[in-house]
Amino acid sequence: GTPALSSVDGVGVQMAGGNTRSRMFAIDHRELAVAWTPVGTVSCTSLPNSTGRAAALAAYGSTDAAANSLRLRVVDLPASSFGLLISGRVEGNAPLLEGVLCLGSPIGRHLDSVASSGATGEVELAVDLTAMPVASPPFETAVAPGETWTFRWWHRDVTAGPTANLSNAVAVSFR
Repeated sequence: GTPALSSVDGVGVQMAGGNTRSRMFAIDHRELAVAWTPVGTVSCTSLPNSTGRAAALAAYGSTDAAANSLRLRVVDLPASSFGLLISGRVEGNAPLLEGVLCLGSPIGRHLDSVASSGATGEVELAVDLTAMPVASPPFETAVAPGETWTFRWWHRDVTAGPTANLSNAVAVSFR
C-alpha cells in the first residue's frame, strides 16, 4: 500500500477507512496525516508475555523492494522492554525460550533496531531493505523482487525469571 488521503478540508485531514495506521506530519505549520495499509501475512503466532497478551507485529508501507519504505510496529510488549528485529528468508518452527522461533537458518539480527518499548509497550521502526543482515559475507544483502522475508521482534521479558519472548511473525513478499 501507498499513502492514502481521503480528503483535506483546510482544518484537518480525514483518513480513508479500513485497517490503516496513520502518521501526522507538520508542513508549513499545518498537519498532514498519511495512512499506510498493512502489508504481509501473519505466518506464525506468538505466546503471551508478562503483560498477559502476545506481542503483535504489523508491517506497513510498500512491498516494492526498490521503494525501501517498509515500517514495522510492535505493540503489547512489556513496558521498558528491550528487543531487536530478527528476519530471514526461510521459515521454521523451533522452540525458543518462551516462544517459537518460526525462522529457519540463516537468521539475520538487525542490530541497529535495538530499542526499548518505553512506557507504552510499543516500538516502531523503519527497515532498510538495502541492507538486510545475513549470516555469510558480506553479511548484508538487498531485498530483491520475488523474495519473501519473515520478520519477528525478539524482546526481553520477565516471567518466573528473566527471559525473552517473541512477537508474531509477518511474512512480506516483495515485488
